Amino acid sequence: MAADLAHCAGWLRFDADRQADAQRHWQAAVHPAHQAGDRDLAAVALSDLAYQATWLFRPADAVKVLEYACSRTRTPAARSLLDVRRARACTGLQDRTGTGRALASAETELDRIRPQNTPPGVGRMSMADINAAAGRCSLDLGCP
Repeated sequence: MAADLAHCAGWLRFDADRQADAQRHWQAAVHPAHQAGDRDLAAVALSDLAYQATWLFRPADAVKVLEYACSRTRTPAARSLLDVRRARACTGLQDRTGTGRALASAETELDRIRPQNTPPGVGRMSMADINAAAGRCSLDLGCP
């Protein structure tokens, strides 16, 4: 519960453009999620930190965080989310190959999702999320 609350508080701060507070809340969500054995929630909180880094024009930091988070996840839905965010970070680096690989991996992981073992925090992942990210990446890479 502590991890969920910190995670939600992070988004409230992010949306209010209070970036330092958002970062602190997402960092605070990682520890209790890990202690509770919810590695996917911890990875999602890390992916939010990476999303913020991309948003703040620090895509190289985002890629590092996402690589670490992906090595800790248990479910395909969480990995798919991390891959979508990695694609956006790679786009920020103008890395077309990395972007393509991340999007392909996101789609592969999406195909592996089974509702019975998908945590609520990532249960919403769909092909629409991947397509939206792919479109944004294409535009940002100058390939409309």
